[in-house]
Amino acid sequence: MLATQKYGLDNREDLAWDDSTWDCGRPKEDWEWVLGPEQSNYVYRHGHLWSGAVEFVYELEKLTEIVLVTKRPHHATKPTVDWVRYTFDHEPFPFAEVHILGPEEHKSQVPADIYIDDSADNVDELYENTKAHIICVRRNWNRSVNPGMRITIANSFEEVLNAVRDNS
Repeated sequence: MLATQKYGLDNREDLAWDDSTWDCGRPKEDWEWVLGPEQSNYVYRHGHLWSGAVEFVYELEKLTEIVLVTKRPHHATKPTVDWVRYTFDHEPFPFAEVHILGPEEHKSQVPADIYIDDSADNVDELYENTKAHIICVRRNWNRSVNPGMRITIANSFEEVLNAVRDNS
């Protein structure tokens, strides 16, 4: 919606979201604007949520303790906290801990047996700096990640749950 309004796009497909892909074909300047400080409340507090994500978190919580670790620009910390509180504002709260790291920090500083991520950079960093199993949720932007001895590729929430069961 933001890019549609700013750039006069007529078509939601030009904007690049649906429930299974995020087309990164928009110019870098568009993403810098969308993810910038002036849009942080909209994007990080009211932004898109994958269909079935909340239900998935509660299913995952039945299998293991969940520690939420996310990397955000500093201007997105408060909107991210607000989003977590709003989205999971009922009992039981599914997260044992919530860590919002700055862009210069590494997810490996928060210990875990299994990490779930969709960033190729984070998967590489976790692989190099931990002995944990890593589940990479397949998206268009992480096609460079290949499965390996400690890396599982998951194409759906169900595949993530199965990988957690298999590696717990």
